[in-house]
Amino acid sequence: MPCGPPTVGALGKVATGCAENSSSLFFRSGELGKLPLDKATQSDYSWLTNNMNATNVLAKDTVSYHIALASREHRKLVAKQLSECGLYLGQELILMQLFQEDNLCQYDLAARVGVDVSTMTKALQRIESYGLVIRHSDPKDSRVMRVCLTGQGRALEDKILSMWSEVEHQTMVGFSAEERSLLIALLQRVTDNLK
Repeated sequence: MPCGPPTVGALGKVATGCAENSSSLFFRSGELGKLPLDKATQSDYSWLTNNMNATNVLAKDTVSYHIALASREHRKLVAKQLSECGLYLGQELILMQLFQEDNLCQYDLAARVGVDVSTMTKALQRIESYGLVIRHSDPKDSRVMRVCLTGQGRALEDKILSMWSEVEHQTMVGFSAEERSLLIALLQRVTDNLK
């Protein structure tokens, strides 16, 4: 009995109308990862039985699964720490850039944080409403908006940097300096691949 095309449901779980039998590899709803991603949209599933051993991969055996899992745990930890400062995820990254170099233009700030300018504008509106930054036109070019920390924003520097240091320490427990450098390089390559 041929399988219908896979569907993606909540949390990225793949489901098909297939059942398990002894001669073929099929999977039930929730068993993400047994289909190679480049084959997931093919209507001909003959490759599945022909390559059963090569494709019998569980989600937990994929890099993507571990990136997602690590990311989720990291975000939970950072969110908990930030809530003590009255901030939300991502806002600390903006402030940290301004701690390093104040009076940045919005475009440069967006590039450094890795978001588009419209996302940065919305985030800055929220942070500005907290009284942590102010935006003003560049005196040399009124089309350019610059972002400066207020005294209240600058007062969070030690707390946010200390929090980030604690998170980094917990993330890297048991890693050598060489492993840390290698992990950074590998994650940069993964990020580049996904762009």
